[in-house]
Amino acid sequence: MALRRRERGRIMGGTEGSPAAAGEAVRDLLEVLQRRFGRIPEDLVRQVLGLAEPDVIDRLILVAANAPSLDRFRRELEAGPQTFRLPGLG
Repeated sequence: MALRRRERGRIMGGTEGSPAAAGEAVRDLLEVLQRRFGRIPEDLVRQVLGLAEPDVIDRLILVAANAPSLDRFRRELEAGPQTFRLPGLG
């Protein structure tokens, strides 16, 4: 997804760090969460919608794709940007 956003940004003359790119990344993150875990609680949706840094959002997309549960994703989100650990490794 991140590569797709970056490529589209280049084609459209935007930058990957633009607000539009961050908005698309947030939508991608919410879609991954919904496909993996079903309905997402409103408070978590609000937290995700408040994200603005494309690198953080891209990291959280990886977390969402690998987290064994929505609770584990939430813990990684709340722990901050330097905490990503693949599930099962600690």
